[in-house]
Amino acid sequence: MKTFHELNNDITHALGRYEIVYTDISTSVLQAALTISISKEVCQKKMNDFVNYLNDLKVMYQSSLKPGTGAIKLTIFSDFTIG
Repeated sequence: MKTFHELNNDITHALGRYEIVYTDISTSVLQAALTISISKEVCQKKMNDFVNYLNDLKVMYQSSLKPGTGAIKLTIFSDFTIG
Protein backbone atom coordinates (compact mmCIF):
# COMPACT_ATOMS: atom_id res chain seq x y z
CA MET A 1 0.00 0.00 0.00
CA LYS A 2 1.31 3.43 -0.93
CA THR A 3 1.99 6.11 1.63
CA PHE A 4 -0.18 9.20 1.58
CA HIS A 5 2.72 11.22 0.17
CA GLU A 6 3.25 8.72 -2.67
CA LEU A 7 -0.47 8.65 -3.46
CA ASN A 8 -0.62 12.46 -3.42
CA ASN A 9 2.33 12.65 -5.85
CA ASP A 10 0.80 10.02 -8.16
CA ILE A 11 -2.56 11.79 -8.24
CA THR A 12 -0.99 15.21 -8.85
CA HIS A 13 1.11 13.78 -11.69
CA ALA A 14 -1.97 12.08 -13.19
CA LEU A 15 -3.91 15.36 -13.12
CA GLY A 16 -1.22 16.84 -15.36
CA ARG A 17 -0.96 13.78 -17.59
CA TYR A 18 -4.72 13.74 -18.23
CA GLU A 19 -4.78 17.56 -18.52
CA ILE A 20 -7.34 17.93 -15.75
CA VAL A 21 -7.59 21.60 -14.78
CA TYR A 22 -8.06 21.99 -11.04
CA THR A 23 -8.49 25.12 -8.96
CA ASP A 24 -7.54 23.72 -5.57
CA ILE A 25 -5.95 20.65 -4.06
CA SER A 26 -5.78 20.08 -0.32
CA THR A 27 -5.15 17.36 2.22
CA SER A 28 -7.08 16.61 5.37
CA VAL A 29 -5.47 17.35 8.72
CA LEU A 30 -4.79 13.68 9.42
CA GLN A 31 -3.74 13.03 5.80
CA ALA A 32 -6.64 10.63 5.36
CA ALA A 33 -8.02 12.31 2.24
CA LEU A 34 -7.01 14.41 -0.72
CA THR A 35 -9.63 16.88 -1.97
CA ILE A 36 -9.43 18.33 -5.47
CA SER A 37 -11.64 21.04 -6.97
CA ILE A 38 -11.83 20.39 -10.70
CA SER A 39 -12.88 23.03 -13.22
CA LYS A 40 -16.33 22.56 -14.72
CA GLU A 41 -14.79 23.02 -18.19
CA VAL A 42 -12.97 19.69 -17.96
CA CYS A 43 -12.97 17.50 -21.08
CA GLN A 44 -15.31 14.55 -20.49
CA LYS A 45 -13.00 12.00 -22.16
CA LYS A 46 -9.98 13.14 -20.12
CA MET A 47 -12.05 13.04 -16.94
CA ASN A 48 -13.20 9.50 -17.78
CA ASP A 49 -9.57 8.50 -18.34
CA PHE A 50 -8.62 10.02 -14.97
CA VAL A 51 -11.47 8.16 -13.21
CA ASN A 52 -10.33 4.92 -14.87
CA TYR A 53 -6.84 5.65 -13.52
CA LEU A 54 -8.29 6.04 -10.00
CA ASN A 55 -10.17 2.76 -10.42
CA ASP A 56 -6.92 1.06 -11.50
CA LEU A 57 -5.28 2.35 -8.29
CA LYS A 58 -8.15 0.73 -6.38
CA VAL A 59 -8.67 3.76 -4.14
CA MET A 60 -11.98 4.90 -2.73
CA TYR A 61 -13.19 8.28 -3.91
CA GLN A 62 -16.29 10.41 -3.80
CA SER A 63 -17.35 13.19 -6.15
CA SER A 64 -19.94 15.94 -6.00
CA LEU A 65 -20.76 19.25 -7.64
CA LYS A 66 -19.80 22.39 -5.73
CA PRO A 67 -22.90 24.57 -5.26
CA GLY A 68 -22.91 27.80 -7.20
CA THR A 69 -19.78 27.08 -9.23
CA GLY A 70 -20.54 23.84 -11.03
CA ALA A 71 -17.00 22.68 -10.28
CA ILE A 72 -16.42 19.05 -9.35
CA LYS A 73 -15.27 18.28 -5.82
CA LEU A 74 -13.33 15.01 -5.79
CA THR A 75 -12.25 13.47 -2.48
CA ILE A 76 -9.80 10.58 -2.59
CA PHE A 77 -9.42 8.57 0.61
CA SER A 78 -5.90 7.35 1.25
CA ASP A 79 -6.65 4.79 3.94
CA PHE A 80 -9.25 2.78 2.04
CA THR A 81 -8.43 0.57 -0.89
CA ILE A 82 -10.62 -1.81 -2.83
CA GLY A 83 -9.68 -5.43 -3.06
